[in-house]
Amino acid sequence: MNIETMLRILLFPVLVVLAVLYAAVMFLRNCLFDFNLRKPNRVLDAKVICVGNLTAGGTGKTPVVALLVQELIKKGFATGIVSRGYGGTYEKSLAKSSVQVDPKIENAARVFGDEPTWLCEELKTQVWVGRDKFSTALSMLRDSQDKVNVVLADDAFQHRQLARDLDILIIDATAKCHEYLPLPLARGREDFILGLRRADIIVLNKINLVSQARLQNIERLLMFLKSKKTLLVSVSNRIEEFSFLGSTQKLQAKALKGEAIFLVSAIAKPAQFTELVLQNTGAKLVGEKLFSDHSNFEIQSLQLVEKVALEKKAKYIVVTEKDAVKLKGVELKVPILVSSLKLSAPELLDAVVSRLSR
Repeated sequence: MNIETMLRILLFPVLVVLAVLYAAVMFLRNCLFDFNLRKPNRVLDAKVICVGNLTAGGTGKTPVVALLVQELIKKGFATGIVSRGYGGTYEKSLAKSSVQVDPKIENAARVFGDEPTWLCEELKTQVWVGRDKFSTALSMLRDSQDKVNVVLADDAFQHRQLARDLDILIIDATAKCHEYLPLPLARGREDFILGLRRADIIVLNKINLVSQARLQNIERLLMFLKSKKTLLVSVSNRIEEFSFLGSTQKLQAKALKGEAIFLVSAIAKPAQFTELVLQNTGAKLVGEKLFSDHSNFEIQSLQLVEKVALEKKAKYIVVTEKDAVKLKGVELKVPILVSSLKLSAPELLDAVVSRLSR
């Protein structure tokens, strides 16, 4: 039994009390908006899509955001992203203003957060970070001289101060029931049923990482609990190719079959990343180094990773796209491969474009 587990057992009564208080506060807060006792702020001249979840991290929200923005841009929508920039020094500074992400500055991921930096690099669109998403959206629209006509608010399902035209809720198919218990006892951000019923679209994500029987049970439960107006769609994840860090050179996933790999990640659910890589490549896992979600990679840690990977005779070190933005300029004796996650979600894309066009 590790120290963290022992502490959670000892503090369990305290965590239960805090969880009850948190759940009560969130329930009352939602009631203020549900009964129009508190009104959200509406952004003029732009549609607002909020994407979020009911648990703290690990649902695969960021890849869904990227997919939506790519599709909307293809359809002619000028789309920008607003985010809190969790984990970045700007967010930690409690700054009340908003700032545009510039991935070209030194240590951009440390400043703006790894997810906003990756989204900006990957999508070549405006990404702004700030604690208040309404103010951040206004700043982005002013800066773009109102050329942005769709604002995608990342991780904003609970940020109800911002009025939205579409609420998209991500549900992780691999999540266990106890994960939805309230913070800090577990990872739940608000009441599960009420949250489901507020969504316009529920995205059941990572369906290829669970059995068919479990998937059918989850779908039946969601269909029973959601409101009649809510659309339920399923999304599968896969890795088809990798790129070498700092290079445009690509490597197909099947080329890793039987190769020794060492995984490094700083994400909420690293076991899913491991499963997905092995499922799509057939590679041989010889070791892995796990960091806490959004952690930055210090040079001493990377040197240790390099040492262990060499000892394990790994041919490649494999990282996620989100983590790769924190490794700019890093060169190790073992080549670093960056995974490229692809989502299959045609029903989701059709539904979002259709609702925005109304």
